[in-house]
Amino acid sequence: MKKLMQNKELLVGVIFLVVGIAYFALAFTIPSYDAYGGSSVVDSSFVPKVVGILMIVLSVMQLLIASKSSKNAPTVEASAKPEETAEEGGEFKVEDWDDDAANRNADTKALVAIFLILIVYMALMSVLGFMISSALFLFATMMLLTPKQKRKLPIMIILSVVVAVGVYYLFVYGLDMVLPTGMIG
Repeated sequence: MKKLMQNKELLVGVIFLVVGIAYFALAFTIPSYDAYGGSSVVDSSFVPKVVGILMIVLSVMQLLIASKSSKNAPTVEASAKPEETAEEGGEFKVEDWDDDAANRNADTKALVAIFLILIVYMALMSVLGFMISSALFLFATMMLLTPKQKRKLPIMIILSVVVAVGVYYLFVYGLDMVLPTGMIG
């Protein structure tokens, strides 16, 4: 089981390395548009090149970590029997073999919920504008991902608003980009 997980981690690293190299190479095919008249390093292909480099670096790190953990992993006997881990009633449970079964189910539900929140965010952006919809998106995501006992609503609200306003001002005034203002304004 551990060997299979290590092979999956290596496979993920290789896939992302190939995608990162292809993405970086394709970033050079983006037509150059420099909003600052040719005096800037930042043009239309700058961010895709940075993303490509980050994907390559992170996938190489993933490969190194996965290969290092596969070399240091203790050998697990394949002869482990279900009777050894079964409860006294003799009943075999998946949880005896896989401690993460419940966590994977919760992770899947959270992933689907975030995807739905993202769809609502995109739909509301044209109506509410970037700042309001982004603050609502951040707040909803924090509410979903933060355990109930650790939620601090005032901090979450303030953080959502500050980040949304900060990103808006960074893009509009710092990078001279236009973001949706929405019907509300």
